[in-house]
Amino acid sequence: MAMITGITYDNWTEYQKTVKLDTGITMAYVEAGNTEAPPLVLIHGFTDTGRVWRYMLQYLENDFHIYLPDLRGHGDSDKPEQDIQTVPEYAEDIIAFMKALGLEGGFVAGHSLGSMTAQAIGYLAPDIAKKIMMVETGARMHESPEEFQEMLAMYDGLGIEPELTIDDAPELFPLYDSFVCKEHVKYFIEHAKDIPRYVMRASLFGMYNYDGTRLLQFIKADTAVVWGTDEYCFTKEYLDEMKEYLPNAEYLIYEGGTHDIPDEFPEKLAGDMKKFFLEV
Repeated sequence: MAMITGITYDNWTEYQKTVKLDTGITMAYVEAGNTEAPPLVLIHGFTDTGRVWRYMLQYLENDFHIYLPDLRGHGDSDKPEQDIQTVPEYAEDIIAFMKALGLEGGFVAGHSLGSMTAQAIGYLAPDIAKKIMMVETGARMHESPEEFQEMLAMYDGLGIEPELTIDDAPELFPLYDSFVCKEHVKYFIEHAKDIPRYVMRASLFGMYNYDGTRLLQFIKADTAVVWGTDEYCFTKEYLDEMKEYLPNAEYLIYEGGTHDIPDEFPEKLAGDMKKFFLEV
């Protein structure tokens, strides 16, 4: 059994690789775990990077050959200047990534924007993923035009004026004090100020124009949805809508979970991944 282990937040870039995709970008990614096990692609959320999953590697690495890509515009992947970066565009990148690395028939999990990306992978390339897990997800965004304007303004200034520090973590993450892994937040804050503002706007435009309500029915893969009872982004109405449009999914409810389940419940989430992906 060949293992890729020892990956930390600090030595992350030493393990990083890149691949040129047919979609025109070069994608950065980290590979981890058991190279003889089934492939598992983990997709991060908006303004994040593949590092969001780092702490979970210790619980997943024996059972999966793990791939941790940075979405276009994020982390160390290409950041093309475009007016909108749509969810299907993110999905096409991951589909191309899986094809380039021979990961067809593997497993996919995504968090937040990554979970929407996973949805789109499921209906754009129905045979590429055997099973798909969506951690904190919605079939579409519900915010009003006025609420979207407020969010856009907030992200336009994120980490710039004033510059973010770790002292801002409790405001950014409401249950920060209860996180099992707080180290990821340090890297999130350091990364936030380096994301080009055109990337943030383009990504927000794409995410808030996404509507999968008519398309979820075309997902062929087995699906699971993870949702926290204290979720502050994809609230209960989002969960109810997912149940309406994806009725055959397995729904896993985390009592007390917010929008940051990978940091709050890493061992539990890893256990549920192993159960969902590996049990017949």
